[in-house]
Amino acid sequence: MRLNVAVTSAGSAPAVAVIKALKKQNEIICHITAMDMDPLSSGNYLADDIAAIPASGAPGFIDKVLAACRRHEVQCLIPIIDEELFVFSAAIDRFNAAGIKVIVNDAKVIRLAKDKRRAYHFCAQNNILFPRVFSATDIAGIKAADYPLIIKPNDGRGSLDTAVIKDKNELDFFKEHLNGRIIQRFIGGPEFTIDIVASPDGSVLQAVPRRRLSVKAGMSYKGETVNDRRIIEYGKKVAALFKINGPANIQCIVNEEKIYLIEVNPKFAAGLPLTVAAGVNLPLILIKSAYGLKVAKNELKFKDKLFMLRYWEEIFIEG
Repeated sequence: MRLNVAVTSAGSAPAVAVIKALKKQNEIICHITAMDMDPLSSGNYLADDIAAIPASGAPGFIDKVLAACRRHEVQCLIPIIDEELFVFSAAIDRFNAAGIKVIVNDAKVIRLAKDKRRAYHFCAQNNILFPRVFSATDIAGIKAADYPLIIKPNDGRGSLDTAVIKDKNELDFFKEHLNGRIIQRFIGGPEFTIDIVASPDGSVLQAVPRRRLSVKAGMSYKGETVNDRRIIEYGKKVAALFKINGPANIQCIVNEEKIYLIEVNPKFAAGLPLTVAAGVNLPLILIKSAYGLKVAKNELKFKDKLFMLRYWEEIFIEG
């Protein structure tokens, strides 16, 4: 099978990981078009073709992406970064009408997962442990035993605009500068990202836990696959409750015998290369599922205790 695939935000770490994952397999021959607003995006030089598109908030964004898809005869489109997800999901009917499959979660899934306050209440209703989110009225009643706390954007990503609050003096400062951020209990313990393999009908096929051994700017730089049945089943349960039906990863912390959900990300993780190297080629499986192709059982098995150590790699081009 041959397929023309477009990958957006081609310079981002998850996009590069998706392009590499599709290039390393030969089950589906993918002609990849890198889409980005930056002509010097690194993904442009890993793909087969390049298409310039504007930022997702630009007027006529979907029209311009559709036009680029027609020029490059794109059959399958994979959105990557947070800002694009809802935009593409909301326009799914237009892409379907053009004969283009978009590998993205439903709009309702994205809306719930990206709103941490809503996710907190959803978790409370479904018996999922989630670090307490303090409302504006709760903040005044925070006690010494509640520290440390963490402040983060309600719909943010990575570690941007995130800080740990250690005492009342710091809290007094931050509560005057919330700016759409939330304050939560800080939970310590080993951090895990669980890559989710889900089909378009919402069936959860696999969950691949990766322990985050070293994190910089919210991105895993050193990681290890962990074949822990309890964490795998936990990931599957959370994914099913959130009705994941596209790319997703779940971040959680294991604190003693308890697992706390930190966030559900309805997208590919930057640590995707470790999951692919361990044996689960998530981009390929999602494409196969979207086209109704059979996913073999061995495609869902992964190596335990496989470590990933990251380093910089350069691309050189002549002007």
